[in-house]
Amino acid sequence: MGQARPDAGAPSVAYVGTPVRILIADRSALVVDAIVDLFVELDGDATVMTAANLMETLEIARREQPELIVIDACMGIDTDDAVRQVLECSPRSALFVMATNCDDVFERRVRRAGATGAWEKEEMPAGVHHILGTVKARR
Repeated sequence: MGQARPDAGAPSVAYVGTPVRILIADRSALVVDAIVDLFVELDGDATVMTAANLMETLEIARREQPELIVIDACMGIDTDDAVRQVLECSPRSALFVMATNCDDVFERRVRRAGATGAWEKEEMPAGVHHILGTVKARR
C-alpha cells in the first residue's frame, strides 16, 4: 500500500495542539469502537463522531465539517461514489478509506476519487497513528 502505510514499528506518540475533529464510519460497531479507542489513546482531546451508514456519514460530515473522516470501503454503494459524496459534504476534510483488502490499485483508485489515502483494517493501529499524524501536519 502507498503512503497510508506507516513504517513498521512506528513509535506511539501523543499529539498536542488543537483537538482534531474526527468522523469514523463503519457498519461494524466493533470496528468503530476499536478505531475510536485508538484515536482517543493518541489524542485524548480529539472529538470523535461515529456513523453506521452512508446517510449518517453525509449528515454528520455536512453539519460538523470534521478535519478527518475515516470510512469503510463497504458503505452500501461504490467506494469511489461514497468518497465523492462525503467530500461534497465536507470538502476540506482529509478522508481515508479502510478496507479488508487494500492494495496499491485500490488506493490509487480511491485517491483519484478524492481520498487522502487508504489502509487495511488489519493494520489499524499503525494506520490510525499515520493518518492522525498526516492530519496534524496539514495544519
